[in-house]
Amino acid sequence: MKSLVESPSTAKYLSTLVDINSKKYNFKPSRRDGFSCVLSICFFKENKKTFLMCNEIRKGKMIAYKAYTIEGRGQNMFIYIQDEVLEFDNDPKIIEKMLTTINERLDEKELRFSNLIVDGIPIYGDFYNYFAENIEEINKVEVVLLTTTDLVNESIITANDYISNAIPLLTQLAEEFYQQPNKETWTKLNDLFEGVQWIIESLTQIDSIKNLSNTVNDYKIWNEYVQGVSKLSVIIPELESAIIGKDIISIGDMLLYEIKPIFQGMFDKLQFLLPGLEDGSVS
Repeated sequence: MKSLVESPSTAKYLSTLVDINSKKYNFKPSRRDGFSCVLSICFFKENKKTFLMCNEIRKGKMIAYKAYTIEGRGQNMFIYIQDEVLEFDNDPKIIEKMLTTINERLDEKELRFSNLIVDGIPIYGDFYNYFAENIEEINKVEVVLLTTTDLVNESIITANDYISNAIPLLTQLAEEFYQQPNKETWTKLNDLFEGVQWIIESLTQIDSIKNLSNTVNDYKIWNEYVQGVSKLSVIIPELESAIIGKDIISIGDMLLYEIKPIFQGMFDKLQFLLPGLEDGSVS
């Protein structure tokens, strides 16, 4: 069987006419290549090299073929984020840029990240090191996003874990303010503020979801949980005023007699909202 393309330079020219990322294209080369028949051009990868396969087809039959290494066109990675495809060289130097670009796309589209699927393998963490160890072999990276249900469940589980840990600490923190707060005490209070801020922000995000009643276990209890967070939002400015005035007794009172009961009520509601549970009701 004769060779259709006799030199790598011709194969290199043909490679500029088709997309190397596509599996197969049919086209008629220009007269200068000396071919009057239709060619089937295929790209494939093997042993980290990219090859161009040229097949001569006449009347539906392949009568000649030859493969050439494509010079200057190494293997590339393709990152899939919903309907967007990003392309990167298989080069360790671009790993940081690639991960940054993915994060930027997620932020721009307000998407929540779940994990990556790299050439069919789910990867849940330590992404940089995984790419560094396998960069030359990677071809396809799929960015898996959280569904609405995933987002709601993740937020509910995180809120439940945070509040359950915070309730006993509130008593301890209040006692420290009743005595004499030190630097560590103020740090703990700052951590509490950050936690409360996260609860408020996550609730706002979830509560804006359309048809939320079809996602949470019990929409009535969800609304009762929302009311508890609303009470927390009212108390926080009062706590800030006490902090500015360095009224440590008022700070202790608010932690122990206002915030702790609200946290306890929120925790009770969350037990009915945790994923995997049957719909609950308050008796």
